Amino acid sequence: MDRPRRCAVVDDSRVVLDLMRVLLTQGGWEVATHSELTGLELQLRAWAPDVVLLDVGMPGASTETLRQRVVLLRVSTGAKIVLHSARDPEALAQLAERSGADAVLVKSGDHASVLAALDRIVPPRR
Repeated sequence: MDRPRRCAVVDDSRVVLDLMRVLLTQGGWEVATHSELTGLELQLRAWAPDVVLLDVGMPGASTETLRQRVVLLRVSTGAKIVLHSARDPEALAQLAERSGADAVLVKSGDHASVLAALDRIVPPRR
């Protein structure tokens, strides 16, 4: 049997990390959470996630740093990169386009939409 889909959640909020871990695990995902950007690529390369959910409001994450991080994560892991933020959806989409991210996901209380969005980005294995 194939391994479950893997999602790495990168956010500086413990509440968001815990919520996403529970939500995604219940949705059949294997989840790793990270609260810092330091050493992230090396850690994720070994774990091989299918998707990285990256908070754009991480401390020290300027637009240029974010762009570089997206490139490094994609090269080191081969994962889809999804920017995750409570920012305005249009601003988040523009940031994703500039950084080369694969998709955006606006933080909201709609848990079903999170799972549906990730299912579109990395379809369930059959």
